[in-house]
Amino acid sequence: MEGFLLKWTNYVSGWCRRYFVLTSGILYYSNDKGKPYKGAIHLDISDVIPHKDPKRIEINTGISRVHLKALTIHDAKLWIEALKENKSTQKDEERCSKDKLKGIEPLEDQQKYQNILNYISRLWVLESIMQEKLSLLQDEISSFPPSLHDLMNAAKEFKSLSLDTVNLIEEESSNCQKQMENLEEKLREMETINYEQIYDRRMTLPAQMNRKQSYDPEIVSECGTEEFVDARSSYSPSFCVPVNDRSPSIPDQMELYHRDCLPCKKDPDAKYNIWKVLKDSIGKDLSKMAVPVYFNEPLSMLQRYSEDLTYSSIINRASECPDPSLRAALVACFAVSPYATTLGRTMKPFNPLLGETFELQRDGFRIITEQVSHHPPVAALYCEHENYTYYGDLQAKSSFKGTFLRIKPVGAVNLMLHKCKDHYTWNKVYTDANNIIIGKLFLDHHGVKTIVNKNNGITAVVKMKKKGWFSKKEHEVEGTITEPDGTIRYTISGLWSRRLIIRDEKSGEEILGYEVEPSPEEYRYYYHLTDYALQLNNPPESVPGLCPTDSRCRPDQRALENGDEETAISEKFRLEEKQRAARRVLQESGGEYFPRWFSLEGNEWKYLGGYWEERSSGSFTNIPDIF
Repeated sequence: MEGFLLKWTNYVSGWCRRYFVLTSGILYYSNDKGKPYKGAIHLDISDVIPHKDPKRIEINTGISRVHLKALTIHDAKLWIEALKENKSTQKDEERCSKDKLKGIEPLEDQQKYQNILNYISRLWVLESIMQEKLSLLQDEISSFPPSLHDLMNAAKEFKSLSLDTVNLIEEESSNCQKQMENLEEKLREMETINYEQIYDRRMTLPAQMNRKQSYDPEIVSECGTEEFVDARSSYSPSFCVPVNDRSPSIPDQMELYHRDCLPCKKDPDAKYNIWKVLKDSIGKDLSKMAVPVYFNEPLSMLQRYSEDLTYSSIINRASECPDPSLRAALVACFAVSPYATTLGRTMKPFNPLLGETFELQRDGFRIITEQVSHHPPVAALYCEHENYTYYGDLQAKSSFKGTFLRIKPVGAVNLMLHKCKDHYTWNKVYTDANNIIIGKLFLDHHGVKTIVNKNNGITAVVKMKKKGWFSKKEHEVEGTITEPDGTIRYTISGLWSRRLIIRDEKSGEEILGYEVEPSPEEYRYYYHLTDYALQLNNPPESVPGLCPTDSRCRPDQRALENGDEETAISEKFRLEEKQRAARRVLQESGGEYFPRWFSLEGNEWKYLGGYWEERSSGSFTNIPDIF
């Protein structure tokens, strides 16, 4: 039997079309019919495994699993039957003779390449087992004899060496694969027969398919690379609902569409070799470092910064509260609430370009953010509402510590409540990205956050506890609200990922600070974004009058959201080169860059005003060309 199937390659390329030939107990595959074989699967030592998806076929070779997919359930059944019948039906000698008659000569280099991949897989498994056993030893044994210490040190050294070895092997295997692909491309150019049309018709997704149906996000991603889509026109009515039908109570709402998912799904269990990128950066500031686009989520840091207002309803509650100490407790809960939106989100936002902006109008407030400095990278934010003004600037310094990535936010946050004339200010805490090398990546926010009311001296101190090495507790928060005379009036407790409770120390009454909103349907396949975050990168067509420098207009970010990583990579490189060229011109002319909407006064970036006025006039002036 022979024909086209989809074969899972890796989390970067996804599902790729391959031509398979099944003969004499061996399943060969190549890029196209009549092309050199890329590999072979010996069925006599493999098992064909059923899958819950009737179109999927899994083959366990004993070392790894090969994932295949047919276009129809009927085709899948035919392939499964043929694979099982062909398994171990011929002796090795007969198989070799028939291969020669058919002209099938698997290349020795291809077999070596397959062996390399198998060795890599096995090395990672062994390293993971060693890591797990060492962790169990530390939990079970309180004191270590010297010999065990030596064994653990040797194991750690083996781990380091194995990681370096695996990286070298991966690089060599990648080079080998590129050479094979280049050779195949040259051979393809010499061919006069075009087999593409044979498969194009069958590769087309049914027109009636929509996001509500049960389909595999990986095949959508693969098929999405077949056709270029303009990055500025990427939404479909099937993904959007008019806001006027959803929230008519917000008169100043500028978003015309509300969506409950992204255009393309993302595999939530995808694993990338972050160590390969960070291994030479231990102890260095990574804020200037460009990372591969597949480490990003389709949001800019400016958009991520605006997520601080996700639970802005807490501020409205505080502005109406007559008790100044309870107001401080509510503001403290609001200061913690932005971390609730980070649960499960381990991908990095895009670094904003110098001069990039982002605006947002919803829930009665409007925000303008701008990237005001590139070295160091600093973002400024200004938000105004009838009840409050929220502003600040943020510089996120990041460094790799060998086993985890630490992010240290620099900059103060300010909140002014208009009715009671309160002015609060606070800092942000550390964020650690753990299990960079091995294991499941997770974020841990920890540190002490001090919220000071400059109006009356009431202070809230909130401690976000670090997840311990041996402790299973995580996300814990404890806080106290202290009045000017030193009396602790309220306490705060709970988990930043679930809810915070305010307790009145006098009456014992408990008040809900905030409770995390439910996650959107299938949120794991959309970078773990909240409903609030899903709306931040709505296409620019859905926001009339948008400034040309807005993050929604970024072509690389838009391409990633659409699942087109190849375009995202090329566009990201183009934008970065364009930014470098503009900086060189400015330096050669002796000029100085000045942000459009903010100005540095002392140590704070102040909003100059004028953005919303120019937006209303329908014309922005002195806007840099950054995209």
